[in-house]
Amino acid sequence: MLGLRRLLLKSRSGLRLQHTAPVAVKNEPIFDFKQGSSERQALEKALHDLKGKTLEVPCVIGGEHVWTNDIQYQLCPFNHSHKVAKFCYADKDLINKAINAALSAHQEWDLKPVEDRAQIFFKAADLISGLRRAELLARTMFGQVCRFDPHQVKQ
Repeated sequence: MLGLRRLLLKSRSGLRLQHTAPVAVKNEPIFDFKQGSSERQALEKALHDLKGKTLEVPCVIGGEHVWTNDIQYQLCPFNHSHKVAKFCYADKDLINKAINAALSAHQEWDLKPVEDRAQIFFKAADLISGLRRAELLARTMFGQVCRFDPHQVKQ
């Protein structure tokens, strides 16, 4: 069938016929972060850039950024004077609004062709593995429970 597989998918509106092409999947390379390597330099730069900065994380409901009066902070586990992130707690009304927005988005998502949905995940994977990799690793390191000293990266 020209390399296409037919998948029968069940959706809320009933059964529909969907064509999908197989996708080649490739694992990410494993980096050693050796002294002088480009990945190590990128990580060191990201750690330096994030040091002392606080990420603001609002509630996002239906694409809208919402802040409540109940502001909280995530502290760096090995340096409690460094606020890693600022976020807010949602109240019951905001949670219900988020649930309704998610249900509405789910209906729209369910109608997207599988290929379009896959492209969204591929784009996210490309960002995580490419442009944002060092930043994501640095943020993870600052949020870890175990003791971490950014100067250890330079050894």
